[in-house]
This record gives sequence, C-alpha cells and structure tokens, in this order.
Amino acid sequence: MLDETDERRFARLGSDAILVSRHHANTEAYPAGIAIDIVGAIRHVAAMPRLHASERRMRDRPAPLVLSAILLVLAAVATAAAAPATKARTPYGWRASDAAPAETLAERIAPPPGFTRTPAADGSFAAWLRGLPLRSAGAPVLLHTGKPKWRQDVHAAVVDIDVGPRDLQQCADAIMRLRAEWLYSLGRDGEIAFNDTDGKRRRFSSAPRKDHAGLRKYMDLVFAYAGTYSLERELKPVAADGLAIGHVFIKGGFPGHAVLVVDMVENRATGERRFLLLQSYMPAQDMHILKNPNASDGSPWYATPVGDQLVTPEWSFPRTALRRWP
Repeated sequence: MLDETDERRFARLGSDAILVSRHHANTEAYPAGIAIDIVGAIRHVAAMPRLHASERRMRDRPAPLVLSAILLVLAAVATAAAAPATKARTPYGWRASDAAPAETLAERIAPPPGFTRTPAADGSFAAWLRGLPLRSAGAPVLLHTGKPKWRQDVHAAVVDIDVGPRDLQQCADAIMRLRAEWLYSLGRDGEIAFNDTDGKRRRFSSAPRKDHAGLRKYMDLVFAYAGTYSLERELKPVAADGLAIGHVFIKGGFPGHAVLVVDMVENRATGERRFLLLQSYMPAQDMHILKNPNASDGSPWYATPVGDQLVTPEWSFPRTALRRWP
C-alpha cells in the first residue's frame, strides 16, 4: 500500500505525465496515438531529473508499489487523452443559436436559364459564400443608424448579418469581415490578419478574446485602421479572365470602393460565365447583392468577359482592378 507521502509523489508524477502527453502527441485529434503517447510520457517522466531520487527509492520497494506507480501514470495519460474536443463552430457565427432558418444566397438567386453553378469544394470560401443567409425577400438596405439607405433600387437581396451601430463596416470592411468569418468558422484563427493603412499587420491571434464576440471586436479595430487603400495593396492582381468566387474588384483611395464576387455560373454549351457581386458602401450599411445596371430585366448576374469597365450601380472599375487573396 502507498503511504500519504507516496500518494502525493505519484500524484505529481501523474500531473507531469499529463503535461508531457499533451506536448508529445495530439491525442484529442488522434486517439489511435494514445499508446505511443503513453510510452512517450513514461519515457519523459522517467528522464526528469527531479524524479531520480524517487526512482532510486522505488528500486527497493516491493514490485506492487512500482506497478501501482505505473498504473497511476497510465491512468493520468488516458484521462488527458479522453478530454473532450473543442466544440465545433457554426458556419455563420454571428447568427443566434435559436435564429430561424434563413434562405441562402444559392437558394434565393437561381442561375439564368441554361447556366449551372461552377463547382465549389466543401468548406471552401466559394461554398461558404453561396450559403450566406439572406433577409426576407424585399428587405431594404439599412444604414448603421437603422435608417433606410437613400437608394433602394440597386440590390437584389440583403445579407442577414449585422452592420454594427458605428460608421465602420463600409465596402472593403464588409469584404474583410466575410473573409474573417469564414476562416473563423473553420478554426483557422491564425490566418485572420489584415494590414492597416500604415502597413502594420493586425492579427486576430493577438486579440484578448477568441470567441465570436472577440472576433467582432477585433474586426471593428480593423475597420478603423484599414480600408480600400490597404486592402488593394494586400491583395494580388489577377487577370479578368481568371475571375473566380472570392475575388475582389477594388479601387483603393480616399474614397475608394470594393465589391466581392460571391457566386459564378457557367453555360456548358457556350462556355459563357456570369457572376454575382456583393457590396457594402458609405456610410456603413447592410451587405447586399447588387443588381446589374446593364440588365434590362433587373438580373443580378454580370456577364463575362468583363469589358474595359465593370459598371455597377454605384461605382465603375477598370478590368485591371481585379484582385485575389494571397
């Protein structure tokens, strides 16, 4: 039997084994590696200088005592390996858990006749954008003040996402917000980072809180110090004929403007492709899907190839303004 001193000593052995096991192998992600983890834990614990004296004393102890110590270490490592995994994040973290299901972008806006949606891998930015929840059909675009935008004739749908009470989430800000929300939904927190106007890299990993409320607060900081000027320089130029979902048409400046490609379709018989655009604007307002001002029927689908100018209801971009994420 172990006396009280022995119990305290082996309790500490078990604690050290847990720490070593978490460092030695990711048992939460790879349960099959527990056996390797145990061996590594025991090897590391046995090698700890502060345990040498205990080991010498254990040589003179009866075999059952040594066996008890080993079993205690094994139990401690197994307990650490069985710890519950981090709760999975929802795809659209700003929505309340009890929010009613919303119609998605892909459900609301059908491809034109003869067109089908281009392929998008599960978990990709493209697939995530197609799943954006929308407000009810006919919903107005509201400003950050809650008042309607002065123009209600430029949008085909409104995204069901908060704009915030301050004049911050404007055009480039909305695009950065969506990119960050997608990365956050996948747990890729280390990739959430944007340059400010001075070129400083502002990383979500430096934020004090890592929950969604912390992400939202971090994004307000990004909105205050970044914009079209910085985002244009952060993104990489891409030829207009290489246009894809997630690309950005942007003109950096004070003011500047930016719109995001959120969907694409293709006519397999002709090879023609068309795309949808999303924007926020000045002052900060609801994100919305733009109508195509050149479509007589009010369609939101834009044609390719893009000409010398991409004309949207509130801004025109040269074809050279297309950018992609690094």
